[in-house]
Amino acid sequence: LASFSGEDGCGTAIVTHNSTGLSDLCGGTGSETVTFTLTDECGNDITKEATFTIVDTTDPVWVNEPTDMISE
Repeated sequence: LASFSGEDGCGTAIVTHNSTGLSDLCGGTGSETVTFTLTDECGNDITKEATFTIVDTTDPVWVNEPTDMISE
């Protein structure tokens, strides 16, 4: 997932998320809605959802291209 950051007027804020991850391998087409939570040192938090989609648009390629066989 992309890198996100946040800030708080009185300290550090930490970003967490609930992503289980999408595969970027062959056939890994799919969507996942992720909830990001930004929490400050006092335990205050806010959330934001984002949907990520992977679409496999790569065509297959021949490894051993078929050829016409001529028998004599």
